[in-house]
Amino acid sequence: MLKTGMLGPYRLDIDGISQAVRRRSPGAYVLGYEDFNNTFFVNYVGRADKDLASDLKSRIGSDILFKFVLYST
Repeated sequence: MLKTGMLGPYRLDIDGISQAVRRRSPGAYVLGYEDFNNTFFVNYVGRADKDLASDLKSRIGSDILFKFVLYST
């Protein structure tokens, strides 16, 4: 099975984002859902050049779960 190295999945809502992303940072993320076998299916791939949490909050309602990775630059 392919591994992304991303953290998650977390719920794509205010609480899920706040609990998972605790600092302002650039990062990459995927949005998607899990099936009954806990297999994650990606619907969208994105990046945030400055503030990952802000970008994720703007996507609330577009999907159910997210995974992410933070970068220093």
